Amino acid sequence: MKRGLKNICLSILGFSAAPILTACYGVEYEEYSPTFNSAEGYVVDSDLNPIENIRISAADVSEPTFTDKDGHFRLQFNDFRHERTITAKDVDGAENGEFENKSVRVTASNYNNVSVILDEK
Repeated sequence: MKRGLKNICLSILGFSAAPILTACYGVEYEEYSPTFNSAEGYVVDSDLNPIENIRISAADVSEPTFTDKDGHFRLQFNDFRHERTITAKDVDGAENGEFENKSVRVTASNYNNVSVILDEK
């Protein structure tokens, strides 16, 4: 009788601890796959000087952005994707030099560190 009661108590204890142990050690997870809804980086000339007032856009962006005095930009997207193409376009004429337009493929590896080098016209 003692042995039967002992086995029942151990079984109850074992079943009550199972969710705790599973939560700590045995839960499988889905493969993490990051998605991105913004890109950030710099636009420079061939001598690596920052270029101000370059228009940065993408096909799925409602509002383009412009580079600041340091050539820095941050572009917010309307949706989440792993890769997309952004375009850098010189729209201010000869004010800070004239540069060719350039499209750059942005992927998960460089969303937060986009470098665009524009050639002079």
